[in-house]
Amino acid sequence: MAQVKKDKIKQDIINTSINLFYLYGYNNTSIKLISEKLNISVGNIYNYFKNKEEIFNTILNDDLLDSFYEFIKIRSNIILKKELNLEVPNFEEDWLKNTFYPFLIENYKLLIILKNNLTSNENLKNKFNTLVNKLIDSKKQLLKKYCNKDIFEGYSWLSYSVLLSNIELYVKILENELTTTMEKIDKLSLLDLYQQKGMQAVLNKIME
Repeated sequence: MAQVKKDKIKQDIINTSINLFYLYGYNNTSIKLISEKLNISVGNIYNYFKNKEEIFNTILNDDLLDSFYEFIKIRSNIILKKELNLEVPNFEEDWLKNTFYPFLIENYKLLIILKNNLTSNENLKNKFNTLVNKLIDSKKQLLKKYCNKDIFEGYSWLSYSVLLSNIELYVKILENELTTTMEKIDKLSLLDLYQQKGMQAVLNKIME
C-alpha cells in the first residue's frame, strides 16, 4: 500500500510538471511552484527527483522520443508515396486519421514542450538531431528504392527544414482548444496534404 502511494505521488509530480512546463515553460517552472501546485513540501519532491532537470528528462525520456520517431517515420513514408504518385493502401490512409493524428492530439503538451526546448536544451537537441538524421536516411533509402536514384545532399537539409516547420504548424493546430478532435484531425490532414504537394514539386524538379 505504501508503494502504491509513493508511485502515485511520483506520477502526480510528473503530471503536474507536464502542465507547468507546457503553461509556463521549463525556465519559468521551479520545484517550489511544482510543490505549491501539488500542496506538498519541496523536500518531498526531492525524495523522488534530484532536481528539475531529472523531472524533465523523465517526461521527455528516450522511449517517448523513440515513439515520436516511429510514428513520424511511418507518416513520412506514407506522405513520400503520395509525393511520388505511388499507390497508398487504404489501411495506411486510415492509419493517419485513426492512429497518427490522435497520437499527436493525445500527446500535444509533450510535443509543445519538446518544440519549446529544442534550442535551449543541448541534450534534447542532440537526441532530436540524431532521430532526424535517422528519418532523413530512411527517406533517402526509400527514394533510392522507389526511384533508383541518389538524391542530392541539399534534399536532406530541405527535409530537415520541412520537419521543423511541420512541428511548428502541428503545434499551432494542437494548441487551439476551441476546435474539436475531428476538426483538428481535418486540419492536420490538410497540413500534410500541403506538405505533400510542395515536396512533390521539389521531387519532380530533382527527377528531371
